[in-house]
Amino acid sequence: MIKKLSIFALLMAFGTLTACKQLDDAKKLIKAGEKVAEELSAPTPSANADDAETNLPSAGKNTVATSGDAIKKQNSFIDAYNAMTNFSQQYDSYKKNAKAFEKGKKITSYSVPSNHATTSLERLNKAFEQKVSIPELDDSAQALAETLEPLATTLKKMRDYSDTKGYLADNGDLARELHPLFTNQAEAFLTAHNNFGNAIEKYRIVQDDARLSSLKPGTAAHASLAASIAARNTANAVSNLDLKDKNTLETLIASVDELAEAADMLAEIFDSPAGEAEIKKNVASGSFCQRYKDAMKKLVGQGRAVAEAAKTKKAVSGKINDFVRSYNSMISDSNNCKL
Repeated sequence: MIKKLSIFALLMAFGTLTACKQLDDAKKLIKAGEKVAEELSAPTPSANADDAETNLPSAGKNTVATSGDAIKKQNSFIDAYNAMTNFSQQYDSYKKNAKAFEKGKKITSYSVPSNHATTSLERLNKAFEQKVSIPELDDSAQALAETLEPLATTLKKMRDYSDTKGYLADNGDLARELHPLFTNQAEAFLTAHNNFGNAIEKYRIVQDDARLSSLKPGTAAHASLAASIAARNTANAVSNLDLKDKNTLETLIASVDELAEAADMLAEIFDSPAGEAEIKKNVASGSFCQRYKDAMKKLVGQGRAVAEAAKTKKAVSGKINDFVRSYNSMISDSNNCKL
């Protein structure tokens, strides 16, 4: 299976941040989540589909590679992306704490982001080992890799300095020395990471649309993917919400309505005899799909709550947090209900 984009749970309190800043923070925390199935149905597979990539119909010049090696590569790319999704939030916290030692004050603590850059780089290298090419992702993946190696080295120095409390011995000299280097590397990484995430999202949209067209309407697999697409569209609408732009609110309301229809169809088909038989045949436990169905319903409610809060411009951040948590929960349940 291939992972789909999900929003990382917002654990921080927004406090006195402006509504626009709240929405910006939510948008920054989009991450890849669900893997794509090892086998994808193609409307017109080639005669040697087991040995070659099959290009599914797509918009423009985009193509979707579905060979085993391509799926493994895509999954490794998404794993690499996921490894560093927390970094943006941790980097923001670092910058707030760094204001003290930038001014030459005595350092009494030194908190640095977790160093998952090495893990992310290892996963990218695993993807690069696959001999198949995915043009839509390869360039942005390589650009990300080029930012990760120096960042990982600097983060290791910072972590060692923090663990040994070196700032108590040198009055924070190394912290001040590393700060501009780390800041430049972090900013370069965040740009590359964001570009890579956008490329994954764009590629997945083409992939999902192609696969949906290959599935038979009325089946549990079709209903599941259709609901997943509708949920992603709602998540994007939440991320793009601008309280100063009425059109973004209307887009969110429309996407939630479409999600509600997809969730109703999902429940109807999953609960039908044919749907139950399909689930039993393909999923280890039907309870996984039951949770996925229930999570979709909950997500509809959270989406409506965000829209209502946006109308009144009150408690928007809290409702976004609730939606994000529900979306993540749905992604986890979807991972276990693969049809």
